[in-house]
Amino acid sequence: FISTISHEFRTPLTSILSSTELLQKYGQKWDEDKFGEHVDRTKRAVEYLVRLLEDVLTINRTESGKIGFNPTLINLKDICKEVIEESFSQAKDNHKFAFKYNLRRKEFTLDSNLLKFILVNLIVNEFKYSPNGGEIKFIVSGNKKNIFFTISDQGMGITNSEKPFVYDNFFRSKNSADIPGTGLGLSIVKRSVELHHGSVNFISKPKAGTTFKVSLP
Repeated sequence: FISTISHEFRTPLTSILSSTELLQKYGQKWDEDKFGEHVDRTKRAVEYLVRLLEDVLTINRTESGKIGFNPTLINLKDICKEVIEESFSQAKDNHKFAFKYNLRRKEFTLDSNLLKFILVNLIVNEFKYSPNGGEIKFIVSGNKKNIFFTISDQGMGITNSEKPFVYDNFFRSKNSADIPGTGLGLSIVKRSVELHHGSVNFISKPKAGTTFKVSLP
């Protein structure tokens, strides 16, 4: 774990150091676009480090039993709309998004913080791992016992050999090397689902998309 996290921190820190040195040396000579390019590069690296640190701390809290499960009565439809708005930072012009709320009820007893983490991570992943665009679907349905959240894309998919490892800490599929990520999101999603005493499953085919289905009681 320490070896992996050291590597994950080293790469963005090297990027920050490199850009800072270039700005110090050439910043006054560059035009606004060139200067802004390195400022943006530094900001992206810092944002990645912040996400990584938050994810590592969350993993630590779940493993030590310190993460809370605090269900309250929430308006689920409103939460879903908040999640969609937050996730759209990763959307591109060639993405289409479809949301369907197929429940009569709007109010349920769930942990809103954990639920937001589950849904934001899954929806953001659908955008990120569909670099060529396509339709992203988010469907909320259910029965008398469970609520189902189905999130699907038409993206790069997951190979059969990699499927057993998707929930492992720091696991990144080979075809996602150029896509920013900590490799911790799905691990925390699974733990957050389990704290609800629910389940999460997926089906996926390479180059044909992925569908995640979360079931919460």
